[in-house]
Amino acid sequence: MHCGNNIFAMTAALAAALCAVATGAAAQSYPAKVITIVVPFPGAATPDLVARTLAQKLSEAWKQPVVIENKPGAGSILGTEAVARATPDGYTLLLHTATHAIGPSMYKLSYDTIRSFTPISLLAFVPNVLVTHPTLPAKNVKELIAIARSKPGKLDYSSSGSGSPAHLAGELFKSMAGIDIVHIPYKGSPQALTAVLAGETIMMFSPVPIALPHIRTGKLKVLGVTTA
Repeated sequence: MHCGNNIFAMTAALAAALCAVATGAAAQSYPAKVITIVVPFPGAATPDLVARTLAQKLSEAWKQPVVIENKPGAGSILGTEAVARATPDGYTLLLHTATHAIGPSMYKLSYDTIRSFTPISLLAFVPNVLVTHPTLPAKNVKELIAIARSKPGKLDYSSSGSGSPAHLAGELFKSMAGIDIVHIPYKGSPQALTAVLAGETIMMFSPVPIALPHIRTGKLKVLGVTTA
């Protein structure tokens, strides 16, 4: 079951290589061997954390090993493409985010994000949180906007890659606030967040799970969330 659907921002979906129509007996025997979940993002990113939690539960339920394979690169295209080309036997799964729905608007793809995949399940809804380096004097979003307007093109924000939910959140914020901030893409959310921690970039719309420990220790300042 190749999988793909219009996934809402920062949600995760599970997918599998599209199977031929199975007989009742064949369906009952699944799974009969190791299952691989491809995560087209780096280790320690939020999709990876979701995948590893899921893999443990599925392995216990199915009595079969469930292996996580991280295939980051090209804005998640490399891993997704690998699943699209996988043998259609249901043993190669894909865990993706809203980036899957964004892809066709950003890149020329070798696969069809809808027809090449069949959705299985929504797994998680993960909001983003707007965090900044502690040296930025803004105490809230209003003050951040004021600083950005006084220094057009001087503030930057990191993301997990061009076309990622974090990137589009930054661009939406930029458009709505009428400010000029610079996008700096990284290979994944952990790398993008590390850049903010190190002061390489000044802010980021980060998935909550990876930002929360640093917010609690005061290494990051939180100004807002992307939920109501």
